[in-house]
Amino acid sequence: MVKDTKENNYKKQERKLSKAEKIRKENFAKYSEEMEKKGYNKREITVGEKQINVIAALIMLPFVAVFFAIFAVVHDFHIREIFEATMEEFFLGFILIYVCIVIHELVHGITWAINCKKGFKSIAFGVMPELMTPYCHCCEALKKVPMILGIMMPTILLGIIPTIVAILLGNGLLLYVSLFNLVGGGGDFMIFLLVIKDKSKKETLYYDHPYEPGTVVFEKR
Repeated sequence: MVKDTKENNYKKQERKLSKAEKIRKENFAKYSEEMEKKGYNKREITVGEKQINVIAALIMLPFVAVFFAIFAVVHDFHIREIFEATMEEFFLGFILIYVCIVIHELVHGITWAINCKKGFKSIAFGVMPELMTPYCHCCEALKKVPMILGIMMPTILLGIIPTIVAILLGNGLLLYVSLFNLVGGGGDFMIFLLVIKDKSKKETLYYDHPYEPGTVVFEKR
C-alpha cells in the first residue's frame, strides 16, 4: 500500500461523509494505487472543517478592513450609509453574492481543467444538499503552480480585482459584493498557504483532497 503520513495543522473530528464524498473517496483510493505503481508516496495536508470556517474569515478580515478604509477615505464614505441602502439594493446584493458563489466554483474548475491532462473529465461539479451551495473537485494530481492557480483564481477574479475597481469607481454595491467574495475565499487562501509552504526536493504533485479542506501531496520515492 501507499506510504501514508498525515499532516494536520489542526485537530479535526470524524464526520459522516455524503454520498458524493464516499464516491470521491473510493475513486481517490484507486488513484492512489495507480500513483503508488508509478513510484509515489502520499501525505495529506488538511485543516479541520470547523476550524477553517472560523479561521479563514478571521484571516481575510485585515484585507477587508484595509480595502474598506481606502474606499472610505477616497470617497468620504461613512459606515452608516450601509444601513441607508434600499431593499432593492440589499436584494440585488444578495442575488449577486449567490451568483458569485456559483461563478467561484466554475472558475476553480476552468482553471484546473486547463492544466489537467484529461481537461474537464478530471473536474467534478456538484451541490452540497445540506447547505445548497455548489462545489468543485479536481480529481487529477497537478504540479504546484497549476494547483495554486486553481485554488486562488476565484478570489483574485471575484474578490481582489473587483474590489480595486469598486474603489476606482466609487461603487458601494460592487465593494460589498467584492469584499464578501474576498471573505468567501478565506478557505482557499488557507489551503494556498498550506501548499505554498510545502517544501520538498523530490518531484511532487498535488491532488485536491476528496472530502477534507486541504490537499494530498504525491511525492516521488
